[in-house]
Amino acid sequence: MDKHSSPLTLNNRGILAPHAGAMHYRIERLLPSGPAAAFIRHYWLIQWELPPGQAHVQEVLEHPSVNVVLEPGCSVVSIVSPGRSSQKLEGKGQVMGMLFRPGAFRAWLDRDPEELAGKRLSAAEVLGPELLELEHAVFAESNPVQRARLADAYWATRVPEPDASAQLVDRIVIGIQLDRSQRDVEGVAERWGLSVRSLQRLFRTYLGVTPKWVIQRYRMHETVELAALEGEKEPNWAALAVELGYFDQAHLIRDFKATIGKTPASYRKHAAAESN
Repeated sequence: MDKHSSPLTLNNRGILAPHAGAMHYRIERLLPSGPAAAFIRHYWLIQWELPPGQAHVQEVLEHPSVNVVLEPGCSVVSIVSPGRSSQKLEGKGQVMGMLFRPGAFRAWLDRDPEELAGKRLSAAEVLGPELLELEHAVFAESNPVQRARLADAYWATRVPEPDASAQLVDRIVIGIQLDRSQRDVEGVAERWGLSVRSLQRLFRTYLGVTPKWVIQRYRMHETVELAALEGEKEPNWAALAVELGYFDQAHLIRDFKATIGKTPASYRKHAAAESN
């Protein structure tokens, strides 16, 4: 079956106040097919058309991965930002992004991503002028499936050399993302048969962020999602803090406020108000 035939189930983890965002733009995700699937997690497409004078600022807690973002005339390679990132949407527009597997984009960088954290680099400068041809072809096509196929064809001739370290980073990050019990750097290092120093060096070289940051980021993704669930009772923050590996409820709330800029309760009220 063609992987492009059915969109991915929408997972909004990392998108702050996603219900409010859905009132301003449409997002769709598609799996890559062929060689691209080895190093790209998924393609994502966003379209928006806002009335004159209206704008929407979408904040995101990024995954520990690089995105190549196609936009007419200004395509970029977006290196993960340690804090919140934001994008202001106005007028009418569209973008197509490609979320790389953690560590996979290191093959195209001439420096450790740690030196580039939070930067947006010219995609044509990083990937070559052929990227502009893909940009033009993608936005000359309106069908999302056809756009994904164009991206597949582009990457099929640009498959990086196998890199066992990049593949290990991907597996470790997925493990942290899916397994709540991986709560500290020492435990993750032990699980993968690495020293703490080796794990830290691996993440610095391939991701540009620390293992602790990755653990905290995925912990925060889950907390934010639970805080904003519509129609549900407010979470038991004390119990959740224990489940996610925090010292106590106060520790969770401090971390949430430092990352999101609001307490969990305030964020919950804000998300509910914006979605109504």
